[in-house]
Amino acid sequence: MNLLKARALNWPLLLHIALAHTRPEFGAKKMALSFFTLNPPINFGSEIFDPIKLIITLSAVDQDAHIDLLEQLTDILLDEDKVKALLAAESSQAFLEISKW
Repeated sequence: MNLLKARALNWPLLLHIALAHTRPEFGAKKMALSFFTLNPPINFGSEIFDPIKLIITLSAVDQDAHIDLLEQLTDILLDEDKVKALLAAESSQAFLEISKW
């Protein structure tokens, strides 16, 4: 967890949400998107976005393949009500239903 926190300073994306990502040269083998909720939330050192309650991980195999995926993710994250519901979701099924992924 210390390594995670040390590298997380660049991750905060929105209030309570961080985005972690990797590229092929760092081990990405296929395009993937994952969501991890943190309970309890963790402070990553961002005065604006802490505490982080949700980490979104993105694995991209090239510069272009993940653009559509990021556009869909952005649509969800720009909806404040949806973000609040995602952060409050108590199960993976509820999370998926809210995100309509």
